[in-house]
Amino acid sequence: MNFTYSLAYGSAISLLILGSSVTATSLHNKEGVSNVVKANSLTKGGYLANNLFSKPVFSSQYCIAEEDKALKCFHTQADLDFEIDSMLAADQAFLSGEISQSEKAERQKPPIRALLYEHANYRGWVYPIRQTFCIGRGNLPGKFNDNISSLKVFGCSIILYEHDINDPKFLTGVIRTYTRNTSYVGRFMNDKASYWNLGRRL
Repeated sequence: MNFTYSLAYGSAISLLILGSSVTATSLHNKEGVSNVVKANSLTKGGYLANNLFSKPVFSSQYCIAEEDKALKCFHTQADLDFEIDSMLAADQAFLSGEISQSEKAERQKPPIRALLYEHANYRGWVYPIRQTFCIGRGNLPGKFNDNISSLKVFGCSIILYEHDINDPKFLTGVIRTYTRNTSYVGRFMNDKASYWNLGRRL
């Protein structure tokens, strides 16, 4: 069973999922939806940089971490895959003009152009890259820095860099370009990516 949790910033929160039980304070849950938490930033191992949580965010291995800092976690890989499929279907309807102008006006997020996965074969935590066009770049947040093993792209190509753009070794580390869905990024890039650059598929 999935739950929704709304978190008020500044609350004293301690949250840890143990099987289906939850220990928390200042949280409101609602049956039928995934866990949703707002975080200032994601760090390695699921800890929050703002120290709202004294434990890892979730014991769940199946989470989507959006760039707007919304975190959705699920109990199974199948639940996570279903959520991603729903997100992609909504994007396709938007891009193909299958939704009304009013619905387009209400839509706040650009479509997903790439999905970066924690593990090979499109498993584990997922970092969606949303851009209006196939143009964009950025450092990977803490949870995903040096922690990407597979990826999917949608109409774009993506370049992964071993070092972030502020590192003097930025252009001398491992750099790989991916133009299609890749179930394993390769041993030279596995768990090494720190920066991404989205571009048009050639």
